Amino acid sequence: MFSKNINKVRFNLTLMDEGEYYFDDYSAMFYPPSNTEEESWQKRIAGRILVCSSSIFFEPDDSKLPIMKFPYKDMSSIGAWLNSLSSAPPAHLPTPQPIPQSILSPSKPTPPPLSTQPIVVEQPSPTRSAFSRLLSFSSLTSKVTTPTPTPTPQPTPIAPTPTIATNPYTSFSVSPNPPSPLLSQLFEQAKPSFLASKGDIFYVKSSQVIEMKENSRNHPYIFKQYNNIDFKFSFNYVKQNIVLDVMKVFHNYSGKEKIQRDELIKQMVEDRENKIFFDITQLVDMNERNILELKCSKISPLVENPGRLLITNARLYFQPMNNIEENRLKNYSLQSIVRVLQRRHSLREIGLELFFDDGSSLFLKFNNTITRNQVYDLLVKHLCTNIMHINEQANYLLKWQNGIISNYDYLLYLNNLAGRTFNDLTQYPVFPWIIADYQSTTLDLNRKETFRDLSKPIGALNPTRLATFQERYHQIPDDQPKFLYGTHYSTPAYVLYFLVRQVPEYMLRLQNGRFDSPNRMFYSIEETWNSVLNSTSDVKELIPEFYKPSFEPSSRNGGGGGGGGDDNFENGIFLTNSENLPLGIREDNNVINDIILPPWASSPKDFISKLHQALESEYVSQNLHHWINLIFGYKQKGEEAVRANNLFYHLTYEGSIDIESIINPFEREGKEAQINEFGQTPRQIFKTPHPQRLPQQLRNQNLKIELSDLEQNINFIFDELNNFNINELNNDNNLNNNNNNNIDNNNNINNNNIENNNNNNNNNNNNNNNNNNNNNNNNNNNNNNNNNNNNNNNNNNNNNNNNNNNTNNNNNNNNTNNNNNNNNINNINNSENINSLNNNENNENSYDKINSSNNSNSSDNIKNSNGFENNDNNNENENLNDENENLNSTTFLGEERNNSNNWGSLNFLKFNQNIKLHKDKISALYLSNNSETIYSVSLDSCLKIYSLKEKRQIRSLNLCNLALSSFQLSKDEKYIIIGSWDNNIYVYSVGNGSISYSIPGHSDAVSCLKLHNNNILVSGSWDSSVKVWRTHRQSNGAISIEKTPIADFVDSDTEIRSIDISSNGTIFCAGSSDGYLYFYDLLTLQLIRRISCFFDELVCIKFTPDGSRIITACIDGSVKLIGIEGSEIFSFKVKGEIHCLDSDGSSLIIGTDRGLCLWSLTTGTEIKDSISPFLSQSSNESIHSLNVSINQSSNKPILLTGTEAGSISIWQQ
Repeated sequence: MFSKNINKVRFNLTLMDEGEYYFDDYSAMFYPPSNTEEESWQKRIAGRILVCSSSIFFEPDDSKLPIMKFPYKDMSSIGAWLNSLSSAPPAHLPTPQPIPQSILSPSKPTPPPLSTQPIVVEQPSPTRSAFSRLLSFSSLTSKVTTPTPTPTPQPTPIAPTPTIATNPYTSFSVSPNPPSPLLSQLFEQAKPSFLASKGDIFYVKSSQVIEMKENSRNHPYIFKQYNNIDFKFSFNYVKQNIVLDVMKVFHNYSGKEKIQRDELIKQMVEDRENKIFFDITQLVDMNERNILELKCSKISPLVENPGRLLITNARLYFQPMNNIEENRLKNYSLQSIVRVLQRRHSLREIGLELFFDDGSSLFLKFNNTITRNQVYDLLVKHLCTNIMHINEQANYLLKWQNGIISNYDYLLYLNNLAGRTFNDLTQYPVFPWIIADYQSTTLDLNRKETFRDLSKPIGALNPTRLATFQERYHQIPDDQPKFLYGTHYSTPAYVLYFLVRQVPEYMLRLQNGRFDSPNRMFYSIEETWNSVLNSTSDVKELIPEFYKPSFEPSSRNGGGGGGGGDDNFENGIFLTNSENLPLGIREDNNVINDIILPPWASSPKDFISKLHQALESEYVSQNLHHWINLIFGYKQKGEEAVRANNLFYHLTYEGSIDIESIINPFEREGKEAQINEFGQTPRQIFKTPHPQRLPQQLRNQNLKIELSDLEQNINFIFDELNNFNINELNNDNNLNNNNNNNIDNNNNINNNNIENNNNNNNNNNNNNNNNNNNNNNNNNNNNNNNNNNNNNNNNNNNNNNNNNNNTNNNNNNNNTNNNNNNNNINNINNSENINSLNNNENNENSYDKINSSNNSNSSDNIKNSNGFENNDNNNENENLNDENENLNSTTFLGEERNNSNNWGSLNFLKFNQNIKLHKDKISALYLSNNSETIYSVSLDSCLKIYSLKEKRQIRSLNLCNLALSSFQLSKDEKYIIIGSWDNNIYVYSVGNGSISYSIPGHSDAVSCLKLHNNNILVSGSWDSSVKVWRTHRQSNGAISIEKTPIADFVDSDTEIRSIDISSNGTIFCAGSSDGYLYFYDLLTLQLIRRISCFFDELVCIKFTPDGSRIITACIDGSVKLIGIEGSEIFSFKVKGEIHCLDSDGSSLIIGTDRGLCLWSLTTGTEIKDSISPFLSQSSNESIHSLNVSINQSSNKPILLTGTEAGSISIWQQ
């Protein structure tokens, strides 16, 4: 983001022309034109001369005076000044004759030859400026404004006749006798004037001077026409002929054809840069080892500053080729680099942007792609150890889904990933219009009408205007690239349209020293919204500055040259005319000043704050993925873009043109200018639909678990320290008692924020609240009452009442919001009444179909489709309805029986006992509802039932001669459905202790089974088929399966290894041994899609409890979290082969041939052994099955693991 950067000098590189090269600056004196040279001497002005490739600048030390710019193309001559004849045109002088050596002193050099450049005379205007007041005769100066007034004819001034006098700086004297005419002419040419007698003087004869930055203000430039007068200067500390020769070369180049001129200047620049090397004396540590040194350029808005890049084993240095920057040399620690992204610049893959841990960034441009890639590989693969690598994108998506990072931060991240940067106006970050109401006196975030439809591009919001675009689209001939919109949503002009008040110098650069027409300037928020809603030439989106949170560090989004920030930066400053810029008067006679805000905003800061609240609201959170699909995703281009009315001119898309292949420099430059001015579409990030953000209730729940884990980790450390103290001091009873009291206090503090405790813990919690009140005046009685109510609700959970349990979870979430206001849960209180409803998009593709069906049950109680009625209890009502519907039938536990219960933290599980039940690996196991009975099947073909209460095996059955692959337990635990390698599916009666029913399931081994409580069974087999069966309850209460499946899918080419069904029973997925994931619709019994997830066997599939995400695992250790729409959300790899996994949507536990792994699906991080010691205890076991459930008596998680050797381990807190 832009911020004001007040340099010690006023000159900056934005004052130069595009493509102009800055060489050096020199301390100098300027002698304003006057009647006499003595008067010029008296009025001399100190300053600096800046030599550039297209012009010369003079910057006075007095900031009240303007900077003067002398373009070479407007100069008639430039050279050393001896007297008034030095700059006279050749026609006014006789043919120069050589001066005899007997006359000239041998100590003085021969005067330089006179210029032969023609004079360009332009008539002046009477208007005067600051420099005009320095001139003694008004006939020599004028000031031109826009529009240019009619010039007043005036005579061309004639230089005064010089007076012959003795020159004290020459060795010759005037003869007393009248000289010959030839000698008189020679004396006139060789005689120094008054100024020349003071030192070396040079002149610039120019017909136009551009004045800027008068009084250091960013006002429009003043273009002044002169009658080809001489502007005289002298250098203070450098030999004049050295600099003068360079300026003469540039002046000579300015008269050549553009192609030739550019090539000559390019060669001159390269010669200069090849002679400049890094100054190794500037190294921070002289022991650093140089690894790479090369030329590159630093890119900032509208500026390219060349320099040298040096990379050592410890730091990265950038040394500019010039001294324009305040800090000549900048260095960056390699350890501070947290991200390196490859960038485009001028449509070429030659850019690299480095991001640092302080939030700043550095954009570098290299000569070619090969060099860029070499630097990228060196930094990413070898030197920068703190860079986030392959999981970065998925990690951000996962954190956004879970509410750890805000919508604002996620959009900034996607912009960065798509090549958008604050350092390049042609690729500036783009943000959506969110609010559609700019007329109301209050902003109501609970009304749908307040928000813009995020599922449509700006150009499609107005149906009437869209019809116009579509009509033009169909009129474009088929042999030409078609488009809907002739303008883009992000261009440099649009960015500066919004930011002209904050960085006016950028618009002056783009607009050739002028501001845009007043009628086109940013004037009113409502007017701009009406324009983008109705105008056929305006479809622009917004920029991040409209949503910048007040707590965001101002430097976080940027780097040098416009990305960084001033710590005193105030939100909304770009909406105020703080510099009193003369932005003009509109046709309606209104003066353009501060932006006119909507009635609901009291100030610019309040306006930005409310827009940020709207961006973080639940409505936007649940619909932002639609806009992401349009700008960064699968609807950005191609047929999906056509269907979504989101097609722009073809040249705006990446890869539409190979700029390197264009040989003609004029054509190449024209294409670059066209695309840069017209706009560039961001790089496409997602090829499949972007996942939706989790509903607020689930986000809060996941955050609560993470916070609980963090708190338990802290208390665990305190406990370990206190235990250590107890052991050290166990010989002193008094000290022991004190230490024990400390431990109790620590445990009490820990229990204060853990809601799922037993009755005794609840009592401790009440006491803890009182203790905390005594020690912390910030806690009020209301919060304590809330905690007490939560504990009472938790006690009721022991009665297995699912509805009460869900309600208690909701209350806990609310308490989490109240007690953790500093977390990254943005504006939850402002949007707590907004329902998480997935708005269907306006196309008929299968992705939208899945989203609609998957969320159908979760919106049963919604009165309308706006998503604004609170439905926090939808899941509870759904569970109650399911219970009522199945009172007379048996439902199945499967994996969804504890969906209403999160596990909480698994970090502090401890090994309880090990039971040896089987002779071969255990393929599946479950724990009963009362946590007293273990059910398991094994490859030894046996079903085992073990009583934890009685500590003995109570049932063992050898079902068949082949292995048992999987089973599902009915909810009343009376029946077990088992899949076998003998191709059959068995129904086992626990009460009778025998097989009550069996059917031949497949033509090969049954590899996996899943059941849903609406009496649907899905089976997979080695014969590559997936079958859907309907189950029934017989008159005697037994379970039966229809002999003919209701669906038989043979879409896979290889064996089916895993199956799972979504919690609402609308979707199921199957994984094959060649790594493909198949999506099936259980309502229509059709294949929806297949995705290639891995290159090896897909061994595990697990839906998260909300049904919106699928966890998949490959036998090679790869794990992917995939959205229901098919997009990859997160991925990682563990050591060893994966055999099984389980998840509650927040935590993920994995069984491998090297033991257990634990990951957080909220933060996307692995839980290490140091935090969860039980993980290391399992490292010697090959885990082939596992199950996590909640102990109904203690309300704490229990983990069962089945090993390759046939034993079962029990882990609990």
